[in-house]
Amino acid sequence: MLDYEDDLIHGLVQLIKDREAKDYIYDTLIRYRFPDWERTTNQVLYPSPYRIAITVTELAEQDKAEAVKRLEKYLKKEWYRGHSDLSWHDDHKYGINHDGYWCFESGALVKVLGLDDSSLKGLPYYPYDMVHWNENKI
Repeated sequence: MLDYEDDLIHGLVQLIKDREAKDYIYDTLIRYRFPDWERTTNQVLYPSPYRIAITVTELAEQDKAEAVKRLEKYLKKEWYRGHSDLSWHDDHKYGINHDGYWCFESGALVKVLGLDDSSLKGLPYYPYDMVHWNENKI
C-alpha cells in the first residue's frame, strides 16, 4: 500500500494542486512520500466520517498504541455507519455485486504513521493484507 513510483505520486500531487483540494488526509499521505510537502490545512474535505484521521495522527505523535485503539474503535463502530449516505452502503443486502467494504484510509494511516496493526488484523473493513502485501517479497 502506497508503494508506487514517484512519477505516479507526482501526478496525483499535481492533480491535488490543480484542483486546490486542501485536505488533511491528502497532506498526511503526500508527506509520507515527500517530507518537504507543506500542510495546506488542518481540516478534512468530508468531516463525517474522515475527521478521525486528524485524531489518529495527533494521537500517534504522543502514543501510537492509543492511536491504534482509536482506529480500532473507528473500524468497529463508526466507519460503516459513517458511510450510510453513500450508494454502495448495504449493497450486500440486495444481492448487488461488490468487492467488499474496505476502509482504505485506516490502512494508509497505519502505514504512514508506523503503527502496529496486529490487533486490527481480521477486523471487518481493515485491509490488513493490502497494507502488508509487499513486505516479504524478494
